Amino acid sequence: MLKGVTGGLRSLHLLDKVIADGHPPVYTPLHLVAESLERTPSNSTITSLTGAICFVGPEAPPASGLECLECLEAVWGTTRFADASQVKALHKFRSAWLAKGAKELYHAGQTDNGDVRLVRRATRECPAPFDIHLPLIGKAEELAGIRSTLQFFVSSATLVNLHPYLLDQHATGARELYGLSFKNADKLHVWIPEGMTDFHVRQPLPIWITESAQFGAVKTLYLDHRRGPEGVSLYGGGVDKVMGRLPKLAKVGFMRRPITSTNGPPAVVPLMWAGLKHCAVEGGPLDVLVEVNLCARPAQSGFVVPIFHWQTVEEESDELDAVLKARCDGEECEWE
Repeated sequence: MLKGVTGGLRSLHLLDKVIADGHPPVYTPLHLVAESLERTPSNSTITSLTGAICFVGPEAPPASGLECLECLEAVWGTTRFADASQVKALHKFRSAWLAKGAKELYHAGQTDNGDVRLVRRATRECPAPFDIHLPLIGKAEELAGIRSTLQFFVSSATLVNLHPYLLDQHATGARELYGLSFKNADKLHVWIPEGMTDFHVRQPLPIWITESAQFGAVKTLYLDHRRGPEGVSLYGGGVDKVMGRLPKLAKVGFMRRPITSTNGPPAVVPLMWAGLKHCAVEGGPLDVLVEVNLCARPAQSGFVVPIFHWQTVEEESDELDAVLKARCDGEECEWE
């Protein structure tokens, strides 16, 4: 409890408590801040909470007498939002604690042994710098009525992780999902989720991702082929449509499955991947990055590293030729 307070405070700022041995600052959980204000005049007058405050655990803390905050700054104990339940919990908190039009600043953090440490600081332009996973895991009904919170976070996301197929565990169908604008996301990472097998039912991505979602700020696209069943296309579920709607795209990275075998003919790695054909013809020069991981195996003389050969084009097509001519003509494509 706050002692010696005779009048109600309007704002409270917690300073970072830096531990003497050099550990990161300690952040006070929001529910403990609320408890310290109980039975004080400030419990009904506080309108601003800022500084070294954090959320602990997946659930947002319930309202504790503090209502209608006009300004809140806190560290959320995660750097990513992948579940619809996370967004629902935050919406419940915002609805209970914050006044309409309140200023919010949520820093991205990480929880270690119950303590939250800062990982990524928010700014006025990016008030919630989290990574968003699409589609969200959960049920459509969990997203009902939370459009304002969903848009708040997607508009602040700096990275979007996109799964190329709709699986049974994904939330879709809610009208809250249509027309979302990822205006601060300059990176888009496409990858097949861990554990997906040939037995999983794979459906195309919903149109709220392939047609109505706005990825206008994306400059870098990573196409991760390292996961998932062999032979499953990364583009067949609708990623091809998303790739054609990235007006600021300037760099495309392809990540190949690790090369492990040292027996038989050398593996072949293309420089011009067939997936490039899905990029829009309009736009500036494209830089292309190809990442190849080699898995060495022990041998009597040290280690044996697999050998591979470069191939200029993975698969020729008129669409790929058009993209290369339009976006590499007169410019040298860069390879790393």
